[in-house]
Amino acid sequence: MLTKSTPTGNTEIHIMDWKQGGIWRFTIDEIDGDKLPPALVEYINGILPDIKDGRWHYGTFTIRK
Repeated sequence: MLTKSTPTGNTEIHIMDWKQGGIWRFTIDEIDGDKLPPALVEYINGILPDIKDGRWHYGTFTIRK
């Protein structure tokens, strides 16, 4: 998993789906939508504080303290 900032200032999450052999890409704003599987939404909501803290943030600006 990794996160990065989009040009609009949102945080984009990239997470590997090993069963489907692909990568889910979505912003924090899209978590509550109906496009993501419920199990993925539950997982992301469980680690959301770490995501917002910048634990997996890669890019020009690092949020983590």
